[in-house]
Amino acid sequence: MKEILEKDALERNERSILVPFLVGGVIGAGIALLMAPKSGKETRKDVMDFAVRTRDAISKSIDKSKALYVDGKTAVADAIENGTALYEGGKAAVVNAFEAGKDAFLKERDRHREVA
Repeated sequence: MKEILEKDALERNERSILVPFLVGGVIGAGIALLMAPKSGKETRKDVMDFAVRTRDAISKSIDKSKALYVDGKTAVADAIENGTALYEGGKAAVVNAFEAGKDAFLKERDRHREVA
């Protein structure tokens, strides 16, 4: 459980770093385009390169998010399975203890009846 919480905190931290990074990149690119003394052809090429890099970064982020979702879903399913197994084991132990107590009671009762 501790590992899941640590992983969740790490994911939130990564998300909080990614958004300002992307926003800063877009703003920086816009300022660079306005300030750069380049021809239209060079500027279009720079914009296209930036768009491709941004698309690739977003694609990687989406893939990573999907993987994290699958990991989280698996962790929850495993926790439920482990909890169910633990419950069943505890239930069996209680039933066995109850039956042992009942058997001991009946045995002692019968022993006392024979003496009396």
